[in-house]
Amino acid sequence: MASRRALSHVVSAFRANKDLVHARYHQPRSQLPAHLGSWVQPARPISSNNCLAANAAQAVGKASEEQAEHPAAKPVAKPAPAVTGSTAAEARIRGHAAESEVVAKAPLESSRAASQMERGFQSGLPPSPSVVVIDTLELLRGFERAGFSAQQAEAITRATLAVTKSSVDPLATKSDLERHILGQLSELREFKQDIGSRHREAAANSKHMADMVLAECEKLRAELRYTHEKVTSSQKLDLNLERGRIRDDLTAQDNKMAAAEARLDREMAAMRTTIEAAKNDVIKYAVGTIMSFGALSLGLMRLLG
Repeated sequence: MASRRALSHVVSAFRANKDLVHARYHQPRSQLPAHLGSWVQPARPISSNNCLAANAAQAVGKASEEQAEHPAAKPVAKPAPAVTGSTAAEARIRGHAAESEVVAKAPLESSRAASQMERGFQSGLPPSPSVVVIDTLELLRGFERAGFSAQQAEAITRATLAVTKSSVDPLATKSDLERHILGQLSELREFKQDIGSRHREAAANSKHMADMVLAECEKLRAELRYTHEKVTSSQKLDLNLERGRIRDDLTAQDNKMAAAEARLDREMAAMRTTIEAAKNDVIKYAVGTIMSFGALSLGLMRLLG
């Protein structure tokens, strides 16, 4: 009965410390990037006064107190093993713990350590695994004080170690997150440098293209100015030639008109002279004719009379 109560206290202690474990080990391995999930190790070390061991010892103490308060319900248990058996169990527990644990590196404490970790992250080497430290000796003795035999205490301690390791195995450590943050910062710096270089290169290319376009525009402007001046000069020359030709034509027409007018004047003067001469002749012949008819009339009248 007391053994069941002790086990129930141990289970309740582990359940009570579940939130504390998750608070210490922040992030599951499944939420890390793909390049970190393959080498994420258990969380950073827990001190020797581990809360799990302390709560387990408290649970064992409570079980022993309840067993002392209710001696009638005390089960028939084997006598306490000798010191040699306990020492051998402790040695086996220590050996098992020594085989399953790896020494952890201390967290980052200076910029030099941070730079070394960043270089290690960039080189792709996996980080050193951390250690979950539990005072197995104190836990084993607590179970023995609760009335468990050496073999039972050893089995419970091994189960406690296995549960603790399995509970913290899929979790990432703060050092892993710091490595990830340092790697992301390094990649961000490289990205910023790449963006800056690309921006400078694009700006230089844009400036070069703008200079080329300006040069082409100046060249086209010069060609247009030259073509305009050439066309203008040719048009001015053609206009001057046409103006001179028209002036010559007008002068020739004026000369022709003057010659025609002079000829008409001469012809009119000649016709006037001819008419005057004909008029004089007509008058002269008329007067002669009249005088002739008068003389004839007088002669006839004289003859008849």
